[in-house]
Amino acid sequence: MSPRLEQVQYVASIDISSLHVIGAQAASEIRSNDTDGDLIMSLPDGLLVTTAAEDGDVPVTAERWDSEPPTDESWEESSEITIETHSEDGNLWVGGYDYTNPEEPILTGGNDGRFVLRVYASGRQIPWVGPITESYLVQVWPSE
Repeated sequence: MSPRLEQVQYVASIDISSLHVIGAQAASEIRSNDTDGDLIMSLPDGLLVTTAAEDGDVPVTAERWDSEPPTDESWEESSEITIETHSEDGNLWVGGYDYTNPEEPILTGGNDGRFVLRVYASGRQIPWVGPITESYLVQVWPSE
């Protein structure tokens, strides 16, 4: 098994039913087993992780690995995509609309290049009703 280099748990603020993937854009098609096929959305200028809740705070666990981690079947949904970082400093993170949470980890370790982004979700009730029950696991590792 490949070693996990970093794991951080934090709370991210949802904005318009999404978390933002900052510093990257799609370099492949999305590979998904989520029921709606929309856990990760590729946009011309970046990526989003879609949420059921329209706004509020959700727990996120983010992990940086040195190679592909084992699949975690305990989550209800998952999607992955190969990405290309495009920020000036090679940084990539997943977070809320304000981009300022100091607990949001830099998932590429400050390195530029191609990575695989895998997102797991549980508790995504679509349509959203009641309190937020969803949570997310984000994993990133270098692409082969």
